[in-house]
Amino acid sequence: MELKVSTGESFLSRSYASSDGVSKAHCHDCYEIYYMIEGNRRYFINEKIFDVRTGDVIVIPEQTIHKVTKCPNRKSGEMHRRFLIYPTAEMIPNVFKHFIKHYHYRPSPQDSRKIKESLEEIETEVNSPRSFSPQLIQASLIRILGVLADNSDKTARTGEVSHHDLLMEEVCHYIMNHFNEPLTLDELSRKYRFNKSYFSVLFKESTGFNFLEYLTNLRIVHAANLLKETNLPITEISNQCGYNDSNYFAAVFKKIFCVTPIKYRKHFREKT
Repeated sequence: MELKVSTGESFLSRSYASSDGVSKAHCHDCYEIYYMIEGNRRYFINEKIFDVRTGDVIVIPEQTIHKVTKCPNRKSGEMHRRFLIYPTAEMIPNVFKHFIKHYHYRPSPQDSRKIKESLEEIETEVNSPRSFSPQLIQASLIRILGVLADNSDKTARTGEVSHHDLLMEEVCHYIMNHFNEPLTLDELSRKYRFNKSYFSVLFKESTGFNFLEYLTNLRIVHAANLLKETNLPITEISNQCGYNDSNYFAAVFKKIFCVTPIKYRKHFREKT
């Protein structure tokens, strides 16, 4: 298990690749806006499952756990093409943050084309920068956000997500609200009346995570936010994140972020 935190230094990418791959669980210190040019992918974001198809848009706020996997019932080796941009929170005006609080958008074909054209404009400025490219990139980003705000009511999923997927979302919601407690796979499988092994398989198939990986991700991301935003002692943060042993917490944190909690806090204090 690994949790990546991106600084967003690589602002834009366009790729064409097989849809068989699974991304590692990660989050960013910036937003992620994903536009599917062609193909299908499954996104798991926080506690929700989305099957993304051509023309769809995914918007992921900063410090939000997500993972990308192959859509169920898709042939092995199918290709997908997508645009990805990583705007910082400062690049997104507050008025749009109110509207783009959903993760998944399915705009009309006309609005989808507008988004694609704006992304192509951003790509041009990134690849051939000029003195005023930052202003043009910002203008194109605002056009994208405006289209998404106009489509904020077009976020409902259209039946791709199965009954088992919806149940696993309910499980994830429960975990998100109780991650600071001593949760176990045994406890959850009993709570939802599943055989433990079958429950574990369903959770992995729906979310792309195994249970412990997901629980650890939630705990450590919450810990990272507390380290950045508060002056709480490490032992208190450890307790709030479900770890009774602060030394064990520090070891898990270092395994994921490659630095100790103390150095992580120092790094962000020096940036501000």
